[in-house]
Amino acid sequence: TTEGKVRPASSKLAIGISSIYTKALQVDPNKRYSSVEELKQDINKFREGYATIAENAGFLKQLKLLIKRNTLTCSIVLIFMLLISFILNSYISDIKRGRKIIMQQKDKAEEALILYQQEQKSREEIARHFSALLVESTKNNLHGFDLDKSLEYLNYAVEQHPSNAEAWLVKGYAHFIGHQFADAHQAFEKSGLGKEVAKAKK
Repeated sequence: TTEGKVRPASSKLAIGISSIYTKALQVDPNKRYSSVEELKQDINKFREGYATIAENAGFLKQLKLLIKRNTLTCSIVLIFMLLISFILNSYISDIKRGRKIIMQQKDKAEEALILYQQEQKSREEIARHFSALLVESTKNNLHGFDLDKSLEYLNYAVEQHPSNAEAWLVKGYAHFIGHQFADAHQAFEKSGLGKEVAKAKK
């Protein structure tokens, strides 16, 4: 070794022991082990599965040796992580599916609301039109003194369209003709006639 001729380590040796062999036989004393104890410690590291000082292992080498030393633990951790990943993906998928269903139901509810509003508007239009027809019919019946029939029409008219002032006014006249003065007064009030009279008196 004083001449610097060192037989290279066999390629069949593990990198760890090969590095120990090469370091121990370095010509330069500064590159060799400083003591037998240091050499012994490096050999023990290799035997226990740790990286030796001689091989100057990087992060990936250290990680590989760590996994090799703790194969069972690492396998359990890996299985656990895969299981957690599967559960998490299933949970996220369920949330997305639930959100999609909710959005579909929301769209259906909005469509139903629009249809309901349109239907209500159509019903109100029909009610107003029908109420006007009943009032006109009742006016004609008043001349024939068919009071009961007239009141029947008028009651239905104000029921279908409570804000129809003309219907309340004609209803008031019908009650007045039938000497139903309390009902007549109430109908006139709802028709707005009472307010008009009060304004006229002022």
